[in-house]
Amino acid sequence: MLALPAAVGWLLQQPGLGFTAVTGMAVVCATAGLVVALIGPLRRISASDRWSESEL
Repeated sequence: MLALPAAVGWLLQQPGLGFTAVTGMAVVCATAGLVVALIGPLRRISASDRWSESEL
């Protein structure tokens, strides 16, 4: 993650790539984040009727 700003700066300086490549990179990262969010459970809190069984 620390190299991402450097990669964006480098991409912006490339002739023929520039803004299009940075925009594509943003779309790929946003899509990956959406996939991770959709794969994971929507809630990790147990239902209220099972609170007596849960550990804090």
